[in-house]
Amino acid sequence: MVNFMPWWEQYPGRLEHERAALQSLGVTVREDAEARAQDVIRWTVIVPDEYTKQGDVQLIVTFPEFYPFLRPDVRAPDLDMAHHQHPFGNNLCLIGRSSSAWDTGNDLAWLIREQLHKALTSGVAEERSGDEENQGEPFSDYYSYTANAMALVDSAWEPRADAASGIATLRFAGHAPLQDEAPTLFVVESIADSDMSTLFSMPKPVTQHYENGSECKAQWVHMPTAVKASNAAGIWETAESFVGAPPPRFCFNNTQLELRLVSFPEEHSQTTTGTGWVLLVHELGRVIPPDRKARKSGNPARQKPRRAPSSYHLVRSGRIGPTDMRARIDSATGLDSKRVLLIGVGAVGSVIADQLSRAGIEGLTIIDHDVLEPGNLVRHANNLSFVGTAKSDAAAALARQANPYIEVSSVNYSVGSTAAGTEQRMSLAREYEQADLVIDATAEVGVQRLSAFLARRAGKPWIGAWATNGALGGAVVRVPASAPWCFSCFEWARLKNDHLQPPASPAPLTQPAGCAEPTFLGPGHDLNEVALHAARTALGVLSNKPTHDAAVLSLEHPGGADLPQWDTQSLTRHPECQHS
Repeated sequence: MVNFMPWWEQYPGRLEHERAALQSLGVTVREDAEARAQDVIRWTVIVPDEYTKQGDVQLIVTFPEFYPFLRPDVRAPDLDMAHHQHPFGNNLCLIGRSSSAWDTGNDLAWLIREQLHKALTSGVAEERSGDEENQGEPFSDYYSYTANAMALVDSAWEPRADAASGIATLRFAGHAPLQDEAPTLFVVESIADSDMSTLFSMPKPVTQHYENGSECKAQWVHMPTAVKASNAAGIWETAESFVGAPPPRFCFNNTQLELRLVSFPEEHSQTTTGTGWVLLVHELGRVIPPDRKARKSGNPARQKPRRAPSSYHLVRSGRIGPTDMRARIDSATGLDSKRVLLIGVGAVGSVIADQLSRAGIEGLTIIDHDVLEPGNLVRHANNLSFVGTAKSDAAAALARQANPYIEVSSVNYSVGSTAAGTEQRMSLAREYEQADLVIDATAEVGVQRLSAFLARRAGKPWIGAWATNGALGGAVVRVPASAPWCFSCFEWARLKNDHLQPPASPAPLTQPAGCAEPTFLGPGHDLNEVALHAARTALGVLSNKPTHDAAVLSLEHPGGADLPQWDTQSLTRHPECQHS
């Protein structure tokens, strides 16, 4: 059995060093004997005015199990600061939250000597100083929440000063009573003021995902400040005293519930403020009828039904507005007006669909004729819940799950087949006309030639992406709408240029049981390299950023795993090219 020793045994002398370094600063140290009996090092230290400039300050310090890799927890139970201190646990924020702010060579004495005075000074200042780390302190982050529960809101909702309460309409999907081990989701569909005038509405692309949820009403309360209570019941009572009215009540799964949606001003960054949101759930205890003995007791009090104790839950907010979905990517400007036609959503195409959706494009049309098999999942972006579904539909659902605001349509046919006839030609004409970019991930050279030709006829840029047998290589080729060369020019070029030929395994293709045709071998983590570069190239085209004409991937690593090697080439028009 692996035995990880306590840190003070793993690093002999470190504990003594910590104590001696504090004493050299004039800090008194008292060890918590009960904590030590539990193999926890916890000290009460008294820091003199020299390092606080506020008189002697008492701190409670707990060293983590794997000290000194991680910083000690420092609490100031006698202080109440507006910043740099947890309002409930009294933890001090002496350095930035990132683990990179702490070095194993640092010690507790360093924190006190170099950081304590800065934190205490800025913690009570009315304005944030420029010396602080560029990070906001949203009050909603300090609360302790019920596990696996969330209420979806939009960061764009900013309550007016004259609208302090009203009714919120929600969709509820989950369990009642709330259970830590089971997910529960509340979607705030709309908020109305006391006059029932709608103040805020969740965009329909979000609400349509949760139409099967149970509709319920909640009392909405906008507080002038965040409620400084550490538990759901305390926040509930404070909000109730503010609004002065009970919330609506409804029943779900034989459990009576009351909901209260609370909003309040809070920091969103060091320099900006916005609105914080939490949802309070009051589960009324179930009614317990009197038993036979109580009914026959003759005591009226015992003969009455009684109610089990109530419980309160605090549900964190999740922000799902359009700006929220794009807040973590800096390259999304303009993509929300771009549409892509994607042909082929196998191992490579499904990942492309997923990544383009996450990047925030406006629309995506997916064409594929195949059905998702269980065996496809070793390298397909979808999962077991979509097995048996048309790949086009499965990839469309995947895109919607990643980004509710994307407009996705799926078409289930084989491009170029005779089955769809004239209808296919007209359908492709419509899709090409609407698209800002065409991507072919079929790995079928005949389809690639056709889709690239149609893109040229429609005046649209085209990208082809494919991998080779064994996933030893792959290629991503871009043909701009105005390029003098075409996909056929690339085919001519690779006949004479070995750098345009990705490596491939000489092993024969394999035909899994139940499949109508052989397929190539190759794992998803290697195929993803092609898909990710195709998505990167597509976003570059849509954003008018420089991209390569042809990028060829080599993953050939006979000696073991190696880094992907990309070789890029510029393309020119072939003398025999007949495409105008």
